[in-house]
Amino acid sequence: MRSEPAPDAGGSMAASALTLRLLPPVHIGAPPLRIAVLAPPSIPVPPPGYGGIEAVVDLLCGKLVERGHEVTLFAAPGSRSTARLHPLLDAAQPDAIGSFLHESDHVALATGDRSTRAEEVANDET
Repeated sequence: MRSEPAPDAGGSMAASALTLRLLPPVHIGAPPLRIAVLAPPSIPVPPPGYGGIEAVVDLLCGKLVERGHEVTLFAAPGSRSTARLHPLLDAAQPDAIGSFLHESDHVALATGDRSTRAEEVANDET
């Protein structure tokens, strides 16, 4: 008999104690999900050097596409991905990391006009 991990006093559980549930591959009968992934506007995906979040976004998009899901990546210009790529700003902004102006413009452009898109899942990494 397997025991389930107990929550701490605040009611939450350690991440290492939780069971990882993956989205099923489309080929086993699950319909594809339409997923929007929003990467930071500062550094292209995958990153040319340093860029931890951008590296994770690259892996995430690649695996979701590999599993048959319809992924749109909103990222800095110069990005490359197997996901449908949609750069939102005119240029990457590596010197403006942490600038709320560039990040808020990036998020506003990605979420502004949803009338032409119908994502079921959104992942914001900004």
